[in-house]
Amino acid sequence: MVRVDVNFRDMYDNGAARQVLVTGEGDEPFLAGLSRAFPSHRDIRGLCYSIVIYDANNDLAVFAGLDDRVSIADIERFAAGSPLSVDNAGRGGGFLTSAWDLVQAGLTIAGIMSLVQQGSGAYASALYRRKRRAARQWLIGGASAPRMEFIQMVKEHNHYSLSDVEQVFGLGPADAARLLREVGFVREPDDPSRWPDQWVDPSE
Repeated sequence: MVRVDVNFRDMYDNGAARQVLVTGEGDEPFLAGLSRAFPSHRDIRGLCYSIVIYDANNDLAVFAGLDDRVSIADIERFAAGSPLSVDNAGRGGGFLTSAWDLVQAGLTIAGIMSLVQQGSGAYASALYRRKRRAARQWLIGGASAPRMEFIQMVKEHNHYSLSDVEQVFGLGPADAARLLREVGFVREPDDPSRWPDQWVDPSE
């Protein structure tokens, strides 16, 4: 049985804060454990619930959407003994960091707080290090068909703007567009109702 202390802020109840203990088997989705802790919140799913981390001035520094890829054991390692702050503010629009990104990068709450104090560049470098390394290896290899591991990294998100890919993978615009095409993403037609320059995975 795995246990994670959670400080939960309910934005639909005037930001009321409460402390709960999320428990469950290690490989169980964290959201399932969170749902058990809040029987009245049966709508818990997807990016409506986010991990939030505040800086020394109590300003929101990092948020990451929760989904079922992240297990209770993943979150226990990420928290590393610190209480986990979660809210249901339901942030949306554009490219959003996910809790899966944080877990795959091997980050912890304490580590993120230290990185944030060093500046946004230090945090981004740590968050995207494995993806930028894989992209560099792809370029060095002649930018041929990406390996499956690299394809899976790209498909951790089902939509990007070109600038997102430049930021996440450390690529220039031409290489970013080539990567998206190689992996199977397609560019959506320009439309005032959409975010500009959106690329989507049609298999999703």
